Amino acid sequence: WILLFLLLILTLMISLNRVVLTKIYKSLLNDNYLNGILREQKGAISSQYFMLYVLFIVNAGLFLYLMMNKYGLHFGKSSLLIAIGIISGVYIIRHGILNIISGVFPIQKEINQFNFTILIFNIFLGMILLPLNAIIAFGPENISKLTLYLALILVVFLYLFRQLRGVFIARDFLAYNKFHFFIYL
Repeated sequence: WILLFLLLILTLMISLNRVVLTKIYKSLLNDNYLNGILREQKGAISSQYFMLYVLFIVNAGLFLYLMMNKYGLHFGKSSLLIAIGIISGVYIIRHGILNIISGVFPIQKEINQFNFTILIFNIFLGMILLPLNAIIAFGPENISKLTLYLALILVVFLYLFRQLRGVFIARDFLAYNKFHFFIYL
């Protein structure tokens, strides 16, 4: 039921604005395009990006739940809610800390750009995890396990690519403030 609900949300978001998928994909590869989309948003995230981010959080929680099930880690009937809560908690804390840092230090533009980069990469990952979660949940055991490993590799790759984009966003500060940059890492 959860996969059906997630597919319904994705279908609704795409039918409302089909161009958003192209924008997300192009912004993954082009930093200037990402900045243009950020300027379009005018500091506030549109409801469509917010719903796609919720889609990511539920999808990532479902992926964590399926991974825990494959390795025998169960927390009872509420395991799925715990997994979604962990993912949402991590990202609420992460965005909150970044917003606090932007208020304390004069780097609001860069923090907003990195926050939006996190949002775009996670939305993209959420859309990719949807079919992978379906295969992991309902596929034969050997294909399911292979898809799980493929999804883990993809998550790690996108995370490292996102962090590399974060380094490029902070490149001006890296040249002058190496100590503070490594403290942030």
